Amino acid sequence: HRDLHSFPTRRSSDLTWVSYTEATGIPVTVKWSPAGAMMDAFIKINRGEQLTFLEEYALESLWHEIQHNRQNAGVSIGIGKKSQRRMLMEVVNQWTARRTYPAVLKELGIEPVHMEMVKAQGLGYRGWIRNFDTLLAKLGISDDNILEQLVQINEGVNRWNFKAPVTDMLFRAQQTSADRSDIGRAIDALDDDVKFNQLLARVTP
Repeated sequence: HRDLHSFPTRRSSDLTWVSYTEATGIPVTVKWSPAGAMMDAFIKINRGEQLTFLEEYALESLWHEIQHNRQNAGVSIGIGKKSQRRMLMEVVNQWTARRTYPAVLKELGIEPVHMEMVKAQGLGYRGWIRNFDTLLAKLGISDDNILEQLVQINEGVNRWNFKAPVTDMLFRAQQTSADRSDIGRAIDALDDDVKFNQLLARVTP
């Protein structure tokens, strides 16, 4: 599911080494294998040892994929790989995964210590998530205000029909006076930085 192969799924190319710095621009001085980091993480969990950022991030990526399997899949006929519906589905799944994976690690007996870095510097859909966080900040919405509702949307609503419930949720949760239609247009532009920033200026005065 991930454009940058931050977790190995079906493709053999996902098992190769990934340059974290090349993918994100963030100066991590190692190349890492997502599959190798995940295996190292499970070994450390068995030993009760603290995970590195990349090991913890690999497990968050696994949780992202598990969440896809928990979604209401619906029918994807006619929904292109670059459609707004697919983009928003990935944004909601990724955003919630980065905030709920710590509970999974705690169930495994490990205390997560890199959550803030995972939220800010994870590879998967990084630009889309950054824009979504920017929209939340513009609307005066904190993570805690919407996390439970967004998890319910991610698990209960047909994943190709997230637009209306997500827009309604943000409209109700905002601490500003943005129009619902402006919020919806900004959501549609999460994958286009230039258009998103133009629309963001219209969200609130």
